Amino acid sequence: MITWFDDIEIPEDDIKLIEEWIENNKEEIHEIYHFIYDHEMEGTKIIYGKEIKDEEGNTIIVSYELYLLCNIIFIIKSEEKQIVNTNEIIKNVIKLGILEIPTFDNCSCCSKKISR
Repeated sequence: MITWFDDIEIPEDDIKLIEEWIENNKEEIHEIYHFIYDHEMEGTKIIYGKEIKDEEGNTIIVSYELYLLCNIIFIIKSEEKQIVNTNEIIKNVIKLGILEIPTFDNCSCCSKKISR
């Protein structure tokens, strides 16, 4: 269901957290996929996030997310660094892998959309 990219190092605890979240939220992912696909949009769904402060007092928000684009779902790690005393935000996104779109037997349109 998940294809992790080989050249990316991900802590084992984070992999477990992501895999468990995906397993427990297949139906929600499925519904989001249909909404995104039907409206020809892109979107993200946050799996897990945390806020930390670095030595300089900057706020760093680190999150694991699903990035949905048509019929592709990437698993990404996003880091946003908010520079103290400025309006500057530095964002870094790393693609960690691809999630196979969860399908359900009772969903008549899934097989048509995924095969495109």
